Amino acid sequence: MPRRALTLLFPLTLGLTACLDGGANLHGQAPGTPEGGVDVGLGHIAVAPDGRYFLSNANGYLVVGDLEARAMRALEGLPKADLIAFWPEGSGFFLLSMPTSFEPDATEEVLSYDLARGEIVWRETLPRFDTGLDVAPGERLVLWGFNGARVLDARSGDEVADVPSDEGLADLDVLSDGRLLITYFSTRDAARDPHTRIAMFAPSGAALCAIDVPNCSAELVVDDAETRAFLAPTRCGRDPVSVVELEAEACRFRENLPGFGPVALSPDGATVVAFMDRDAVDPDAPPLPAAVRDSDVRYHLMFIDAEALTFDTLPIGDVLPRYTFTPDGRTLIVDHSLREASEGLALLDVAARAVRPVRGPVVDMDHYVLTPDSARAFVVDAGLYALDVQQALVQSVPLSFIPLSINITPGGDTLLLRDAHSGSVITYDVAGEKESGAVPLM
Repeated sequence: MPRRALTLLFPLTLGLTACLDGGANLHGQAPGTPEGGVDVGLGHIAVAPDGRYFLSNANGYLVVGDLEARAMRALEGLPKADLIAFWPEGSGFFLLSMPTSFEPDATEEVLSYDLARGEIVWRETLPRFDTGLDVAPGERLVLWGFNGARVLDARSGDEVADVPSDEGLADLDVLSDGRLLITYFSTRDAARDPHTRIAMFAPSGAALCAIDVPNCSAELVVDDAETRAFLAPTRCGRDPVSVVELEAEACRFRENLPGFGPVALSPDGATVVAFMDRDAVDPDAPPLPAAVRDSDVRYHLMFIDAEALTFDTLPIGDVLPRYTFTPDGRTLIVDHSLREASEGLALLDVAARAVRPVRGPVVDMDHYVLTPDSARAFVVDAGLYALDVQQALVQSVPLSFIPLSINITPGGDTLLLRDAHSGSVITYDVAGEKESGAVPLM
């Protein structure tokens, strides 16, 4: 589920919502457009896929920063920016401005902006409330959220397809051929058992298939071949890892495995990581392995073969874990979702199944980036911290300001840090280990 949707559903701050999740750590930032768009409305920095420019909110404006010219200018005449998605080609972006209330007549705005020409290409006002923005194959733009999904022509803003929903969308995945895989918010039957509906739609909006999964809704993770997907919430009362089979015009629920999520898929697509809770109470859940059931340790990581669906486990500690793969897939960075009970970071060698504790300050990986060479992670946590993966060491990085958010250029040589006080973006030279300049608002 998009972080923005969680924030809208529950009156919590971003920091508090981050304390409620285990499983795959979804707080990493990177260049380009992630699933659901870049949430600049919550302070994130959107970095163009080629690294030439970035977008951020500052002083009430959406601003664009030129990293070569070291200048940042306001884009006037635009509505407040909540979500950003970059054009697949050229220098431009799509912007979603969400409604400011849940009133029945509330509207949102969506537009396409050409940075090279400095003008809006098209602009639409819609009676909807969307929390996701995705670019799809065939020059399509997908809006999705509480009203279902709507597909627009990315060149003109004209409607191409509409998939309405009264129950709201918990997640949406755009497959490589333009099909939409939609996960609806879960419901419970008379016996209080959870049910999540997952449906597949053609690019035209025509329904292809739908299935009922006996689990709560969560982030749906699709494998690289787009033939299988995994649904695994963190808290539901019944939290198995549900396996869904996907076919061109069909889909079906295959089975539930024990464990919790959301799951993390390895970069090579071969391994799915979930976790198990020794103390979970669900008489209808798949049985835990004896090694977990009889363990002195509460939480165990679960390594699932994405093809065979066999798995093995490894004890990880007594605090709810979160985890993320390094880009090379060799290391799993494990932290804990409750700071007051945190045991610090740990690094897991995926092949050897060996865990190394990380020395240094305890940090929350609620805002982080990974360098493309997998050597380091940089974490914003009331300051900037660097995790050296080889040395298993966290160190504080001295700065002249307090960073609010972070992103990184595609080559991994420069960090972009938003100054919490001024709203300016400060660049940091990774190799030189120093601030390399500000990008002030002109």
